[in-house]
Amino acid sequence: MSMTRWLVYPLGAAMLVGAACAILPDTMPAATGDRDVDIRTAPIPFDEEDAARTRTGRLLWRGGIELSADDARFGGLSGLRWRTDREGFLAITDQGHWVSLTPRESGVTLTGIAAARIGALAGLDGTPLGTDKALADTEGVEVVGDTAFVTFERSHRIWSYDLGATGWPGGAASEVVNAPTAWFAGQADNGGAEAIAWTGDRMLLISEDGRTEDGNADGIRFALSHGPGQPEGFAIAPPFKPTDAVAIGDSLLILARSYSPLQGVAARLYESRGGKEVLLAELRPPLSVDNMEGIAVRRQRGRTFIYIVSDDNFSPLQRTLLMKFELVE
Repeated sequence: MSMTRWLVYPLGAAMLVGAACAILPDTMPAATGDRDVDIRTAPIPFDEEDAARTRTGRLLWRGGIELSADDARFGGLSGLRWRTDREGFLAITDQGHWVSLTPRESGVTLTGIAAARIGALAGLDGTPLGTDKALADTEGVEVVGDTAFVTFERSHRIWSYDLGATGWPGGAASEVVNAPTAWFAGQADNGGAEAIAWTGDRMLLISEDGRTEDGNADGIRFALSHGPGQPEGFAIAPPFKPTDAVAIGDSLLILARSYSPLQGVAARLYESRGGKEVLLAELRPPLSVDNMEGIAVRRQRGRTFIYIVSDDNFSPLQRTLLMKFELVE
């Protein structure tokens, strides 16, 4: 879901920046084929006011970078997954492209991007989704074996892509047989299935704007091939809204973000286990934070690392941030 840069700054330049954002086109750059992309990176601090600080809640800072590129298709990163077989990330943009990112690290500290590639997601007929944002607003990605599952807003749906041929979702999309069409029909135009997670035997979708009768974030868990979906609620208190989720062991990590005119933008990480949500950490200024929309988990030598990425909405007034943390007790 879009959130322009003026949401990051409380009040100050809201009128000026808001006016600038109003003229930004709601279209995506035309696809020109898969290709390598030169990603520029710059380090970001954890705490802009306290260089000695390295922790918030159960998250220990392991480096962060701001990403930029000359390729007009790069940006809007709305979903993120770590691929052990590729030793890198698969991301999707909210304008219908996939992005592969290979991180550069010094020890366990994220320092840059070693390689990147970008390509267009295709429709059911194998042709690129095109410039129609209503059809190409991809928001979440999950990888199960050799298949990538992608969720869409506006035209609410979930499609799958075969990763076996090239290693990336470059071929035709396939419809998911047991997609929860009734659940999709109840979603807000620009506030649908932002979060997607494979939970071992079923797929879980969580709505950004949808709420259950008791005020919890609206989710549904369903088998990929048969049977009805099971509605599920998650205690993510407004104004925070889920933007991504990932299974970790027998629990679920849920990334959420919020904005208010007085306090600006913030992000939270929750753990959901046994029907209960526990707050693990919060990011808000002076900590580095932007429109955080994607989360990935990487296990390495018995340690758990969490990466989160922000969606810049293809706006020069926002940033694409990739941040790494270690999950600690």
